[in-house]
Amino acid sequence: MRRTMIVLHFPESTSLNKFYKAFLDAHCLVQADTANLTITYDVQYEAQAGQIMKKFEKEYDIEIKDSAE
Repeated sequence: MRRTMIVLHFPESTSLNKFYKAFLDAHCLVQADTANLTITYDVQYEAQAGQIMKKFEKEYDIEIKDSAE
């Protein structure tokens, strides 16, 4: 079975930690990579991710890019 995963990249650990906690509070299974400053989640959590990004949109500049481009 093929799965689609989404990777979020962060400029520093403070924002990564805030988003990671928000994902956990939303009961989403995510993988945080503190060395590469990324959070990876399954596409099934896309709705929750959108809500989390909306929560932080005033605090952070969020940019979405398709890595396939």
